[in-house]
Amino acid sequence: KQVTAVAPYFILSLFIAQWLAKDMNLLVLGDEVAQSLGCPVNRVRKIFLALSTLLAAVSVSVSGIIGFVGLIVPHWIRILIGPDHRYLFLFSSLTGGIFLVFTDFLARTLLFPTELPIGIITAAVGAPFFIYLLNKENRIYPKFHDNHKIAAGVLSRHVPVLAPPIPPWGSPYAAVGDTPRHPSVKYDLRLS
Repeated sequence: KQVTAVAPYFILSLFIAQWLAKDMNLLVLGDEVAQSLGCPVNRVRKIFLALSTLLAAVSVSVSGIIGFVGLIVPHWIRILIGPDHRYLFLFSSLTGGIFLVFTDFLARTLLFPTELPIGIITAAVGAPFFIYLLNKENRIYPKFHDNHKIAAGVLSRHVPVLAPPIPPWGSPYAAVGDTPRHPSVKYDLRLS
């Protein structure tokens, strides 16, 4: 009975997510790039916000609050198959279901006469993985207080920042907003 209540919303949401997966791949590149490539950024964001709200509401109404599943399963799948949303949505939903069946089995069998709450098992698996992800991010990206070193061209791990060379006449974006400057081009800065 619960499966038949959730299935139409899940199938519809997964179908729409798969249909818009290419737009989500474009959104990873940034708003301006995605919009220049033809992605309706605001509309796609609103659709995915509505889909995720609908799926979360339906899931919680049937099974209750179970932590860490939505945090760790998509990251596992992203590590295993890559960041392509055409595969990420489908495999994340399937792996999330398999993960919950496995943790439910453990919750029922670890202390057989009694049953552990499933949230304890998901937290026991999810918390160490989440800490691993946080440590991994700190190794890849510089810390927040090192932003002044990025501007100077050096990261906290002594990795040089690659920047285009500055031409001998100065920065091509100096003094006139974002208008490129070249010594052979005369600019009329008077307001008409």
